[in-house]
Amino acid sequence: MLCRMVIRAFGLRVAPILLSAAMLVGCAVAVDPNSSPAQQRMAQASHQFNNTVATGAAAGALTGLVVGLASGKWQNALIGMGVGAVTGSVAGYVVAQNNYAHAQTQENLNAAIQDAAQGAQDARNDAADAKQIADEARTHAAGLAQAVQERRMTAAQYRSQLSSYNQSLKAMELISSGLAKKSDDIHKSATIAGDSGVQLAASADEIDKSRAEIDQAADQIRQALAATPSA
Repeated sequence: MLCRMVIRAFGLRVAPILLSAAMLVGCAVAVDPNSSPAQQRMAQASHQFNNTVATGAAAGALTGLVVGLASGKWQNALIGMGVGAVTGSVAGYVVAQNNYAHAQTQENLNAAIQDAAQGAQDARNDAADAKQIADEARTHAAGLAQAVQERRMTAAQYRSQLSSYNQSLKAMELISSGLAKKSDDIHKSATIAGDSGVQLAASADEIDKSRAEIDQAADQIRQALAATPSA
């Protein structure tokens, strides 16, 4: 209802901004059905991250729009939509932490602790998948390199056979970036909570550890992709 009212009020000037808000974080990594189970899980994890961020962007854009409309000027409304999309995209996957930062109640603290613990578990799972994918990439690359050296395969075929790891690498980069933000927000919540923030800090440290493992796996994949052999 609100969107229809806005479109009637501002016409096509609103549509590009709504579209931009949706596209702001819409660069999800495709899931290759021929990739390994670990690669598919990694792609799905990055896709889920993008979906939750996109939800925050859309909600933020509408909030900014309402605030802007309160000023009585449609220019302010459009500016509010743009700013809201950016801030909303950041908040989309750390709702519990943001709620606690703004309303420091025991209920919100419990929700933040649960959110942080789940985030740490998800990060551990992603790190395990990243390591498995890196191991697969190195083994696969070594076998293909041998085939190129024996002239059973061309360098172009070698690169084509390893192309799915480029998608996994993009997924790892997206997840690493998201984990960095999530860890930062949890650390902030832990600081606010004081003595009650021990569990939050522990979860944030676990996320940092898993993120480092994902980054290490990503580096190993980059090395495998860069080492194109010659016949």
